[in-house]
This record gives sequence, C-alpha cells and structure tokens, in this order.
Amino acid sequence: MYYNADVQKSQILSENKNKSGISRFTNFINGKTYIGSLIGFRHSEETKAKMSTARQGDKHPLFGTSHSEEIKAKISNGMKA
Repeated sequence: MYYNADVQKSQILSENKNKSGISRFTNFINGKTYIGSLIGFRHSEETKAKMSTARQGDKHPLFGTSHSEEIKAKISNGMKA
C-alpha cells in the first residue's frame, strides 16, 4: 500500500507497470489518498461468516423475488450445456 500517492507517483508507476487490479482510494474525511491492490487478498473465515450472516433472510438482495419462467428455462438450459 502506498500512503502518499502524490510523492510516490513514480514508484507506483514503475512497480505496477502492466498490472491490473490497482486501485486508488480517497478518504474524504481526511483527504488522504491510498493506492494499492487487492490481488491475492483473502477474507478470514470469521469475516466470511459475518458477511454470510449479514445477508441472510430479509437482508439478502434477492429476498422476496423470484425468477420468471423465461429465466428459469435459461438457467436450466445453461446447466444442461
């Protein structure tokens, strides 16, 4: 992680040339900018469990919805292929 994007610009460019997945984050509270990559990042098992629990039941984005018959057919055909 780079903590001063303005000062470390040349270092950032040279170390990340031809790489993808590089992100720039700006903290709008303190105005600082951070540059880094999440490639290779893994959530801990504890974090995965918390994320799973947070999206269960009525908190799930698709809660209360159902697929149309057309979409069900597309999914079924895709599974057969």
